[in-house]
Amino acid sequence: MLKALVLLGALATGFIALWLFYVVAAVLPVRDPEHVGTWSALATGFAVYSGVTLGFVARGARPAWLPWSVAALSLGAFAFGAYTIGSMLDPSGGGRFEGYLLVIGVVLAGQGVCALSYAALAARRLRTARAS
Repeated sequence: MLKALVLLGALATGFIALWLFYVVAAVLPVRDPEHVGTWSALATGFAVYSGVTLGFVARGARPAWLPWSVAALSLGAFAFGAYTIGSMLDPSGGGRFEGYLLVIGVVLAGQGVCALSYAALAARRLRTARAS
């Protein structure tokens, strides 16, 4: 079940990245050119996180850097997602509510927790297999 959640979360993160690449190319140059760089960097980060996570689920804990990368990226995804959720739900923050940011935050926070749990279980299985 956890593996399926990690796969779904990685695919959702990848689709968010694709959507953001489209927004960066088609919408932002006309409406908000100052933020093209920011959203391009975020889209690239989401795409990398999605790809590394999908690779980890497909290949397992080999090479050794893969589970560590997923764990580190998952911590970052959770932190970014939780911050984004908090900033959208806190009316005293002064910013306006953006539904797409809330969705991005929920997906990243959920994916971060699921992928981090999956990486921890994979590392535990690997240690158990080595000890046997």
